[in-house]
Amino acid sequence: MDIKDTDEGYESIELMNSSFRKLSIAATRSITHKEVNSSINPNLSDTAALNNDYMETISLLVNSNWLTEMLSMLNFNKDGIFDTSLQIVKKVFDVEKESYASFLLRDTMPKLTAFVYGVSNIIENTNNVNMTNPSRWAAYSRQNLENILLAYTSHEIETLVKRLHTHMVNDFGYHQENAINNVLCDKLWSCIQGQTVSLYLKLYTVIDKHYRGTNIRFTKNDIISAFEEYKNA
Repeated sequence: MDIKDTDEGYESIELMNSSFRKLSIAATRSITHKEVNSSINPNLSDTAALNNDYMETISLLVNSNWLTEMLSMLNFNKDGIFDTSLQIVKKVFDVEKESYASFLLRDTMPKLTAFVYGVSNIIENTNNVNMTNPSRWAAYSRQNLENILLAYTSHEIETLVKRLHTHMVNDFGYHQENAINNVLCDKLWSCIQGQTVSLYLKLYTVIDKHYRGTNIRFTKNDIISAFEEYKNA
């Protein structure tokens, strides 16, 4: 084999790889235009603005997941030329999946999430230890918490998880003949489960610190079991 041909072949491969790398970076950066602090805010009074944020997050999730799956497959035989692009797009996906899961929880369990996160914020942001008992606040009184918890039983958790799953399927179309889309739904479902369990643990901690004696009529295992019903279904 002629050395010149070998050198030219090598240069051609390097040029092609460089082009692929630049193209992939351009593609991934095109989906990162959303501002860092513009995650879905369910407290927005402007319904149109909230809907726009929600739809943008769905679009970013679909696109970033597709790029992640495609670039991961291509990267296997390309000596890592897509590593930078993968890092960018995975970061976008991770931020948006948390935002999406948070929105679904607040939308499905508005009173419970508002109470738990509200109390947690008071505790975290109040420097004076003597003023960090949220049960003294009217909005976060023991009676208010007990009234909220009346709606949450083991059976109701099953219903709520079913509602979460239906919501996700409507947004992303699980069970369509689209393997990449199904991978996306699996990732999101795990994230939603994680945030739901986290909400329960926050609730348990809040009760243990400031509302002892308040009864929770569902368990962490109820949540996990309800989510498992929809995994690989």
